[in-house]
Amino acid sequence: MVRNVAITIGVNQYQYERSLDFAEADAVAMQSYLQGIGFEDVLLYSDQTPGNHPELTNLRRVIRRISSNVRLGTEDSFWFFFSGHGGRQRGGDYLLPTNGDPEDLTYSAIAIDEVIRALRECGAGNLVLILDACRNPVPERGKSIGSQTVELVKQEGIITLFSCSPGEKSYELPDYGNGAFTYALLQALNGECAPNQCNVEKLSAHLRREVPKLTEKFGQQRPYVIAEPVEKTMQMLLPMPVAIPIPPSVPPINGDASTINLSQLKADALHATYVDQDLERAKNLWVQLLLKSNNEGDKQLALQQRLEIESRQRSPISPSPIPSITPPLTSSSSSSTALTFSYETVRVNNKGKIIERIQKEGEYYTEDLGNGITFNMVKIPGGSFDMGSADGEGDDDERPQHRVTVSDFYMGKFVVTQAVYEKIMGKNPSNFKGKNRPVERVSWYDAIAFCKKLSERTGNTYRLPSESEWEYACRAETTTPFYFGPTITTDIANYNGNYIFGSEPKGKHRKETTPAGSFPPNAYGLFDMHGNVWE
Repeated sequence: MVRNVAITIGVNQYQYERSLDFAEADAVAMQSYLQGIGFEDVLLYSDQTPGNHPELTNLRRVIRRISSNVRLGTEDSFWFFFSGHGGRQRGGDYLLPTNGDPEDLTYSAIAIDEVIRALRECGAGNLVLILDACRNPVPERGKSIGSQTVELVKQEGIITLFSCSPGEKSYELPDYGNGAFTYALLQALNGECAPNQCNVEKLSAHLRREVPKLTEKFGQQRPYVIAEPVEKTMQMLLPMPVAIPIPPSVPPINGDASTINLSQLKADALHATYVDQDLERAKNLWVQLLLKSNNEGDKQLALQQRLEIESRQRSPISPSPIPSITPPLTSSSSSSTALTFSYETVRVNNKGKIIERIQKEGEYYTEDLGNGITFNMVKIPGGSFDMGSADGEGDDDERPQHRVTVSDFYMGKFVVTQAVYEKIMGKNPSNFKGKNRPVERVSWYDAIAFCKKLSERTGNTYRLPSESEWEYACRAETTTPFYFGPTITTDIANYNGNYIFGSEPKGKHRKETTPAGSFPPNAYGLFDMHGNVWE
């Protein structure tokens, strides 16, 4: 029986290098794809994966086990996928783990020749090495992967896909939530270049045609593929036919793929996630949507929901019962008149009791959309803060804390309400209806489209906040786990009160969203930055 196995690695967070946005999403997408076409074992190493964090020790350990523990035959396949930073030092090529030091690659990074040697020693006859690892190279450090890897893979007969040519950068696509190369690769594999129907030469031509189109506005990026000896260029990526089964852990849905109502499947997944809060069933439903839908927005949503569920399963607190991938808006400028407003924020002790009420004033402007529908943008003063979670708080991918400086910007006083969303988009997809409730059941793509239409309508530039801007605005110059203090209660935020964080009592589980502004704001006058909807 033919065996197909793989390892996918995605590193977003780096201690000593600029972090990335979508490397982890690339690895998760590749894992899901390979599982969907019948690979029996696909290990994922990413910032969000418990026990498989992409630090140096973990990665070296799994690479050693490829050569020592994996025993495959000449008809079997082994795929190795890496998305993150790559580097070159003293003639050697390296892949950077999350704690890799770009100034000392020899001792802190994964040598690609170790990966190649391990792949060759596992015995598989069909070896595929995919390196989306030349992102944002710093020229003076010579970070682009170089000639050493090229020569090694030629010698070992490994089919190798490089995300860009030597000396070029690999770009990320915020509009798609992936790296340009990985996005194009998955589009190809899901379409005209299915691995049991497409040879290496055809895939190479597809990537060299499509990736430059995707990155045209950023810069030149030309992938290239190595397959030697020459007859490998005509080899199928998966020489043996593969089935596309539903993974055994996923309960089947009545009906086949051609009759499944994908809209209902998505609705069921959302209901299981946020109303029933049956996370295991919800995760299974998201996996089914990922495998069955051809819509990129649905696939991206399913990937994100799967990661969020796994994070919630590791965490004792679930602060947001409804997913909204629409954070408060930001604006760099406005022609509207600046006004001031007064508000009261609170501080609590470790038992969740309010111990202080603080009167504050803030600056804002109002955007009038007509028919009595308006929204307010609050000025957030620039400054510096320690971004991330302190030791003992949060998840591993939120550490180490690091100093970040942000400039002045504006952010929505409230989450985007259904009234505002419907006024701009002409529809209201929310499950919990109410004009002053937050809009939910929208994807990241919907949020981007909303910002674009809002900008066109008002003449001001609106966008989603960066991760650092959002955290800075949420913290509002506090350093405690919550902007209210050391803990949180359902008297000051809407979340599942059956979960506790510290010494506070259990609270309410409302199982629905609440109108925007129902609870006290933070010290910057922003409401619902904790709870109510996922951001």
